[in-house]
Amino acid sequence: MLAVEPKEMLHPGSFAKLGHDIADYNEPDALIALLVEHPEVMNRPLIVRGDRAVIARPSERVEEILD
Repeated sequence: MLAVEPKEMLHPGSFAKLGHDIADYNEPDALIALLVEHPEVMNRPLIVRGDRAVIARPSERVEEILD
């Protein structure tokens, strides 16, 4: 629904707090596993409307799904 690469789903500040180097996660499956194990690293808020979704950073991105 988001139509983004898994790396775009990570919040850089939260990721750094884990003590991990994002460069070590080149494979989408590794990034998804990290998101499942540590959901706090996910970029948010996630806004879902019908069959569409956006990461609302910046907040103006919400307008993309409000038409």
